[in-house]
Amino acid sequence: EVERSVTTEVRWIYSDVYNKAHLIDKWDEELLGSVSSPNSSVLESMHMAFARHLERRIIDAMKDAAYTGKAGTATTAFDTANQEIAKNYVAAGASPADKNLTKSKLIKVRSIFGQNEVAGQGLAGGGEKIYMAISQAQIDALLEVTEVTSRDYRALEALSTGELNEWLGITFIRTEQLPKTGNVRECYAWVKSGVKFTQSTQDVRMDPLPERQYALQIYVDCRDGGVRTEEKKVVRVLCDETKAAA
Repeated sequence: EVERSVTTEVRWIYSDVYNKAHLIDKWDEELLGSVSSPNSSVLESMHMAFARHLERRIIDAMKDAAYTGKAGTATTAFDTANQEIAKNYVAAGASPADKNLTKSKLIKVRSIFGQNEVAGQGLAGGGEKIYMAISQAQIDALLEVTEVTSRDYRALEALSTGELNEWLGITFIRTEQLPKTGNVRECYAWVKSGVKFTQSTQDVRMDPLPERQYALQIYVDCRDGGVRTEEKKVVRVLCDETKAAA
């Protein structure tokens, strides 16, 4: 018998407002003399702060409970039983031991996605591309893995410059916004369809404020939010940053 309907689950995105303002005194540019106007550096600083905010919000979408149901009031917690790799995970036959990011953990990430029929061999085009957010500590750990060939080493080495690189079919994205409890960092792997994120148009304004002696206010705001679309499309990897990778 052919199934004629597909069961789907409604998930909700609740967006929050982000705003940030910075005041520059009316006389700052003149008093700085030959030094460049502070306006451009303030704008660059605010841009970087906004980028870090977006990283945190996307990570929140991956790790936090997802709002579900017709009314959007029910919640689905992260599936730690099936979608989490423990900090002491090792390959079969080895004794469990706390580790940073390891080759074995990366293979397990691919295994979970493969068993979920999300990514991997046998799927059309190999399935979806796998991305993984890691911190500099995980990059450092991977660079010390003895199994990595010289060719792989050159690929991973570029991570230290902040570039995106791939190993074992996983594209790494460096961020220092990942949650950390004690020595344990939460890293997240996902496929594109597993996380949805929405963001309003960013509103940037530069206005003199009469009530503040015409100081120049640089202001930015937007609304943003996200959600996991399916539990099987996001994997959490716990990494002990005090331990070696191998």
